[in-house]
Order: sequence, then C-alpha cells, then structure tokens
Amino acid sequence: MNLNMNLKDLRIDKNTIVIAVIIMITLFVASNIYKKGASSIILLKEKINTEINKNTVINDIGKTEKIIRAYKEEVNKKDISSVINTLGSIANKFGIKIISVKPARTEDFPVFTKYHFDLRCESGSYHSIGKFISNLESHPDVYCINTLSIKLAPNSGSKDQQSKFNVDLSLNTIIVKG
Repeated sequence: MNLNMNLKDLRIDKNTIVIAVIIMITLFVASNIYKKGASSIILLKEKINTEINKNTVINDIGKTEKIIRAYKEEVNKKDISSVINTLGSIANKFGIKIISVKPARTEDFPVFTKYHFDLRCESGSYHSIGKFISNLESHPDVYCINTLSIKLAPNSGSKDQQSKFNVDLSLNTIIVKG
C-alpha cells in the first residue's frame, strides 16, 4: 500500500503536463521571436548609422558645390576686354607703359579654358616690373606669368635719358566652364 500511495503521489495530472509543455513551447517560441527582433533592431541601427553618414557626406558635397560655384562666379567675371582693362590698370598703378597686348591662343580643357596673352611693356625700373608681376599674379582673377624677358631699351641710359627697360611676357588666365 505504501508503494501504491507513492505512485499516486508521483502521478501528475494530465492537464498539468499539457500546460507545462505548452508553457515550455511558448517560452521557446518567445525566445526565438525575441532573438530575431533583437537582431532586426541591430540591423536597423546599423542602417540608420549608414544613412546618417550618407547624409553627412551629401551635406559636405553640397557645401563644397556652393564654394565651387562662388569661386567659379569670381573667376568667370572676366572676358578678353576686362583682362586687357585689368592689365592696364595694374600697369598704370606701378608706372608700367603697355606697348601692346596680343591674345595669343586658347586651350580648351574639359573644366576650363585657358587664354594666353603676349604683353610688351616699358618700365623705368626693375622694382616697378617686380611689383607689377607680383600684383598681377596675386590678383583674384588668376593670372599666371609663363615667360618673362627684360632688356635695356635701345638709346636708353644715355646722359640725357633715364634708363628704360623693355619687358616681354606671356601670361595666361582661365575661365571655368559652366
């Protein structure tokens, strides 16, 4: 009887076993759903960070484009006549007499066009030539001196005349294409 009683005590109700199995299955399914949800959240956070980085790059590109447009507008404010006027005003500022300005050639590049000029001048001193060239190359319109030749002018330096120098230079400037 003792054995019979123990078996009865050990016997568990069918409903309790079914409920325990259902709870275990539910916990297993819930755990799997949680793991999938957590991995989805991690992936979404990575995507958000990637998109934030893309937005930062796009904003940087936009700022750079604005800067480039501003430079392009500044550089492109000139044409051949304004180049000649600029050269004349800088030369006058330093006592340089321009004898001739000749547009030489143009070079067409994908992004910009380079205009070449040959310039013949007359000056009373090396210092004024140096100041003229320095001012020209530091001008916002972007002028680059390619060649420079300085010679004592004929009949210059005689007792009656002050020394004069003939200056031949070739320079170029660029205009960015729109």
